[in-house]
Amino acid sequence: MESLFRHKVCLTVVFVVLNSIIIPPVRAQGKNINLQKFTLESDAIITGKVIDKKSEWSSDKSRILTHVRIEVGEYLKGNEGNNIMVTYLGGEVGGVGEIYSHMPDFADKEEVLVFVKKDSNDDFRVFGGEDGKLSITTDPGNTKKRVGENQSLSNMKTRIKDYLEAR
Repeated sequence: MESLFRHKVCLTVVFVVLNSIIIPPVRAQGKNINLQKFTLESDAIITGKVIDKKSEWSSDKSRILTHVRIEVGEYLKGNEGNNIMVTYLGGEVGGVGEIYSHMPDFADKEEVLVFVKKDSNDDFRVFGGEDGKLSITTDPGNTKKRVGENQSLSNMKTRIKDYLEAR
């Protein structure tokens, strides 16, 4: 019995060590996205502000979907009108909540940069899940806007435009 316990402890230690070596750390808002891939494979790239968010059951009542309406400030790619509706899995309806890993989350009146792609139903989904949605913040004391932890929004937009011009 003691040998079985030692064996389990040894396997647990090996598992923890291998996970710390093999699996790279994940950073939530310091996203290490492949900007070129996201730019070229998205159907539209926008900056804008969340103006509405509503969750509801899917038509077959098997899952909860959340619909987010974003008032577009600027199209970096595509042009779908003044507002765009983005749909993703998860949300809360009538006290029942569903959470899906790697899905984006949007806050009311949040300013965002979003990479979107149309699905088979012609609905917009965030391309790359949570990585395809970046919050835009304004530095305290000035008007410089940033995405992620420390990326200038204007530099990000320039890089996106450069990728689009180069293709």
